[in-house]
Amino acid sequence: MKTEFYQKDLEELGIKRTMLQQWVDRGYMRPSIRKAKEGERGNIWSLEDVQRLLAFRAMLKAGFARDLATAILDRAATAQDVE
Repeated sequence: MKTEFYQKDLEELGIKRTMLQQWVDRGYMRPSIRKAKEGERGNIWSLEDVQRLLAFRAMLKAGFARDLATAILDRAATAQDVE
């Protein structure tokens, strides 16, 4: 099973580079494997990150505000960590 995902993989899922970069820059999403530093190419995302990105996008399409969608996903992740 694939464990690392790159921008190309995310674009195949319909997550555009510019949209993803805005989400990262504004703190809504963050890669858990590696955030690219200046001069490096691309972030590396985990499977859980990709699931979160897809859930976030679906919530935005359903009309959720970005801050609310992020808060809900953060809370869900925290609940999973407790179990």
